Amino acid sequence: MVSFVRARSYYTYAESLLKEIQTGVRPLTPTLALDIFTLGLKALRALEVAHQEEKKPTLDELIQRIPASVSSELLKLISELREELVSLSPENLEQKGADILQKLSEYLRLVKEELRPIL
Repeated sequence: MVSFVRARSYYTYAESLLKEIQTGVRPLTPTLALDIFTLGLKALRALEVAHQEEKKPTLDELIQRIPASVSSELLKLISELREELVSLSPENLEQKGADILQKLSEYLRLVKEELRPIL
């Protein structure tokens, strides 16, 4: 039960950060985009882990531990976003900002579909 609460919390926080960016409350930064992406991964991972891990997993560890049951569409988007966000700089953000926001929005929509039974 605790893992469901954790998964829901991670997802809800990622969704609220994205909404703040979309409404102009917060500016989009590379760090914030990566945080939203990571929170989505943590939400997916929380479904598989009964207890919170003692050591904070790295981004690569989170990606490697994605549940096998996630859709192929989500896996493809995770791979694309990882490549874009890891190499994203503030200068690139000006050119790619709208595309990044669209992909993050689609990513969270797909994460929500995976979490639908507990949301």
